[in-house]
Amino acid sequence: MTRAEASAAGLKRYFTGTSCRNGHLDDRYVHNGGCVQCGRDRKAKREKLYPERFEAKRKRLFESPAYKAKRAEYKRSREIRLRGNGVSIAASELSALRQRHGKRCAICGDKSKLTIDHIIPLKAGGKHEARNIQFLCQPCNSSKGARPMEDFARSRGLLI
Repeated sequence: MTRAEASAAGLKRYFTGTSCRNGHLDDRYVHNGGCVQCGRDRKAKREKLYPERFEAKRKRLFESPAYKAKRAEYKRSREIRLRGNGVSIAASELSALRQRHGKRCAICGDKSKLTIDHIIPLKAGGKHEARNIQFLCQPCNSSKGARPMEDFARSRGLLI
């Protein structure tokens, strides 16, 4: 996918299939054409150089009353959705599901710490049951967010 095609499709990121000048094979940002991994690396470097700035910013964010209220509301509504679903999944069932999927992230195939993800998000009416669960690594789960898997795949250029 080209940057122009991604921009026309309204995407924020796109995948070219070619490496950046630093050798990263990752998405690129539509707004500047920059490699996502290079951006992460630059941020990590700045964070090491100026830890006090980042710590102060983090502290302001996570200790603000607005953030705490928003987080509490999110937890409350998620718990209500899970409880209202009436379905619970046993740990043994989750373990068997993880084994069936090869203990790998469903998107990138990474074997790092996996998190549970709902293919159809609970917010969108998805059920908390085995057939609606996949395992994703933390970065993939964070970037997918509360979007249905199909929308997420389309935004990454994996679907047309």
